[in-house]
Amino acid sequence: MIKLLLVRHGLTDWNMEGRMQGQTDVPLNDIGREQARRLAPLIQEMSIDAVLASDLSRAWETAEIITMGKSLELKPEPRLREVGMGVFESLTYVEALEKYPVEVQAWVTEKRITPEGGESSAEFAGRVGSLLTELRQNDRDQTLLLVGHGGSIREMMRLALGISEMGRGHFEIENTSVTELHFVEDYPIFHKVNDTRHLDGFEEPKKSI
Repeated sequence: MIKLLLVRHGLTDWNMEGRMQGQTDVPLNDIGREQARRLAPLIQEMSIDAVLASDLSRAWETAEIITMGKSLELKPEPRLREVGMGVFESLTYVEALEKYPVEVQAWVTEKRITPEGGESSAEFAGRVGSLLTELRQNDRDQTLLLVGHGGSIREMMRLALGISEMGRGHFEIENTSVTELHFVEDYPIFHKVNDTRHLDGFEEPKKSI
């Protein structure tokens, strides 16, 4: 049985400002680092065989913090990167809507267009799907920690369930949340989704992109 622990990176300044990050390499802020430190004790208690992390710094630093003290090598995995949003990156939704009204509306509601310089829905599904297929084909019992982004985690969940592209929007994935997905004879079973109990009592901004 393959167990996947899917962790989203901690908070960034752009998260707080509601800016679309995509593949822009925005670092964690102090709140994001504290979120990761609060998650670390839970990760320390788990038996984990390998760690894969997006090579974008906000995910990579989150992985470093939550696995500190465990004798595990962090392996960079670009397929866990956030979807590339091209010209929308660095803009808030309102700013993007003002600058690219037709494109944003089509991108958000129907996924019919690809932002200039961005990644198409098919390309995004292809790279995340190739990683998921590779992991599912592993015939050893393993628990793998994957540290990525809201978009890549939602896409992995969507692909595991075999639902439509619009189904990505059904999953709420908050900063440093844990989602636990098991594959039993290739059948997906979710044991946790968007678990943020480690942040109970921790005051944090709610805006998150």
